[in-house]
Amino acid sequence: MKKYILFLSMSVSLGAHAQIENVNLPGLKRSVTCNGELNAVSSVSLGEQRRSATQYGQNGGTFDPQPLLSTSIEIKNSGCVIVHFSANTFVADNSVEYQVRMDGVPMEGHITAMPGGSTAPAVMEAHLDAADLKTYRMSSFSFFSKANPGKHKIEVLVAVCCSANTNGNPVVVTDNATLIVQYNKN
Repeated sequence: MKKYILFLSMSVSLGAHAQIENVNLPGLKRSVTCNGELNAVSSVSLGEQRRSATQYGQNGGTFDPQPLLSTSIEIKNSGCVIVHFSANTFVADNSVEYQVRMDGVPMEGHITAMPGGSTAPAVMEAHLDAADLKTYRMSSFSFFSKANPGKHKIEVLVAVCCSANTNGNPVVVTDNATLIVQYNKN
C-alpha cells in the first residue's frame, strides 16, 4: 500500500483570491473546493494565561468546554473562511490537542484518527520526552471551511493527552494565543 503525504501551504493577504481545489489522493476521505475573495480579518488574542486539565483521551476525544479563543464574523455571500491559530504551551503531559470549529463543526485541517483511537478531529503538539515537559512549545496551525451567508462563530478548544491521572491539576498552560480569521465580508 502506498502512502501519500499532502502539504498545503497558502499565504493570503487582504484583497487576495483564495481557491482551494479538489485533491484526489487514495485514503483522503473528502475534498473541499472553496473560491472567493478575502477582504476582511477578525483577530483575537488570549489576554491572560489559561490552564486546563481536560483529558482528550476520555470519551473518544473530549475538549475543555470553555473555548480558549472565540470570535464571530458575518458573511453576506458564500465563500471561504481561513483561520490561523498559534499559541505557546507548557504541557505537563504527553501532548496538547486543539480543535478549531466554525458554528460547532471542526474545520478542514484536523487529523481525524488520533493516537489512542479517538476519532474526534484535532491537531496535536506532542511532547515526547521528559525534557520537553520543562519548556514552552510554539504551536501554529491553519484551517479552512466553506461558509454560507450569515453570522458564524469561530472557536478554539484545547485538551491534554493522555495521562491516566492528573489529580485535577492543570496540565496544560497556554500563553500568547492568537486567532486570525480571514473571510469575505461583502
